[in-house]
Amino acid sequence: MKKIHILVLVLASLSFAGGLHIVRSHYIALGLDATFTQGDMDGKGYVETNDDEDAKERVYIPNLSSFFIPNIEIGANMNQHTIAVSFGMWNPSVGYAEDDSSLATEKEANYWRASVEYRYNFFWPEKFQLALGLAYSFARLEVNGSVIGHDEYGSEKIGNAVHSGNGIAPSFTMHYLITDNIGIDIALRYRLLSFGSVSTPDNGFCALDKSLYQHFGELGMKLFYQF
Repeated sequence: MKKIHILVLVLASLSFAGGLHIVRSHYIALGLDATFTQGDMDGKGYVETNDDEDAKERVYIPNLSSFFIPNIEIGANMNQHTIAVSFGMWNPSVGYAEDDSSLATEKEANYWRASVEYRYNFFWPEKFQLALGLAYSFARLEVNGSVIGHDEYGSEKIGNAVHSGNGIAPSFTMHYLITDNIGIDIALRYRLLSFGSVSTPDNGFCALDKSLYQHFGELGMKLFYQF
C-alpha cells in the first residue's frame, strides 16, 4: 500500500512539474446544413405492423430526399478537444407509393435530429483550425398520412407514421475565429442512420423485422460565439 501511495505522489509531482496547462472555453452556434440523402427510404413499398388482420396497418415507406435543416449547437472546448451537442429540425416534403402511380402521394413530414459529437482540433490554439470528429445521432421522422388502416366498421382510416432512427456520423470541420469571440465553422459530415422502428396510431411502437438504412451527406455552415 505504501508503494502505491509513493507512486501516486511521484506521478502527481511529475504532472505539476510538466506544467500542464488546460484552457477551457464554451460556445453557442447557429447554422444551416444542406442534406443529401439516399437509401432504403426511397418511397417504394410498405411494411405491415400487425399479423392480426383486424389490427393490421400498412405503413408506406417515405422518400426522404435532399433538404436544408437549420440547427443550434452548444459546446465546450478543452485545449484541442471539443464536446458538442446539437439539435436541428425541418419540415421536408416526402413522397410515398412511388412504385404505384395510382397511389403515389406527396406529403409533408417533420424531421428532427439530436447529436452529441467529439472533435479533435488540429493547429490549436491558432485562429484557423481543422478537426476530425465522430457523433452519435438520434432522429425522428413523422410522415403525415402514410399509415392506412381500418376502423371497427371496416372503413379505411389514415394516420401518421413516426419513424425512429439512430446512428453515427464521422465529420471533417474547418473553423476560423474572426475575432476573439466570433467565428465561422464549415463542416462535411457523413451520417448513417438505422430506422428500426415505427409508431402508428393503432399499434403504437412497432419494431421492424428489417431496419431501413439511410445515408446522409451533409455540408454545414455555422456562425459561433465563443466565451
